[in-house]
Amino acid sequence: MEERLQRLYERVRREMGEVRTSGSRYPEELQREAVECLQASLGQGLSIRQVAAKSGISSPTLRGWLRSCTGGLRAVEVMAEEPVVSSRAGERRDRVLVSPRGLRVEGLELEEIATLLRVLG
Repeated sequence: MEERLQRLYERVRREMGEVRTSGSRYPEELQREAVECLQASLGQGLSIRQVAAKSGISSPTLRGWLRSCTGGLRAVEVMAEEPVVSSRAGERRDRVLVSPRGLRVEGLELEEIATLLRVLG
């Protein structure tokens, strides 16, 4: 992954120069390559900030490209667990689904959450 990020960094410098202004437009092909690299990096446990630092592309720019390519959604792993009992005796806490942008969905059964995630992609 480090090698791929280094190649992306070099391409960004070559095509965009060292100093970029807020009006700089990245070529679409470079954006796609950056998003693919970002998705692979996130899958290996790196953060967007780490990818930004290693690629030379700002975190907000990478986030925006990722959102535009994925509709703001990212893959998640659904794990079946028993309902958690809160500190109040006998009170059941429902499963909660929280999106990367903070959208919170409560009170769904595990099967409903899985269906929702499949429909959203």
